[in-house]
Amino acid sequence: MDRLWRERSGVLSRQVLREYYAVVTRKSGVALDRQIARQDVRDLSSWLPDKVSEAEPLEEAWMVQDRYGLSFFDSLIVASAQISGCGLLLTEDLQDGQRLGRLQVLNPFTSSPEETDFRPMGHG
Repeated sequence: MDRLWRERSGVLSRQVLREYYAVVTRKSGVALDRQIARQDVRDLSSWLPDKVSEAEPLEEAWMVQDRYGLSFFDSLIVASAQISGCGLLLTEDLQDGQRLGRLQVLNPFTSSPEETDFRPMGHG
């Protein structure tokens, strides 16, 4: 997270922000005060890409769902990342190391981008 803030390279979808808020305000042992969680969401909203409209990820998500057999909600996240031009998707919900087109999945709880040999496809 520190690196993404420093490099201003983090990208999130609206869906991820919504899920984050829902989890951190209700999960026992983790629950944040709503005002703190809301400020987190406001801060992280700067990571929302301008070029992703609400309708565009839906069409792309259906293609991702059909091609890779992912759940609809995982497909929405993948589609938003692809549309935003991301090369690396940090998530614990998909298979670590999996390639989805030009997007590579990395579980941030088992390794960090610095520890991988990640190179965007087509970049040497």
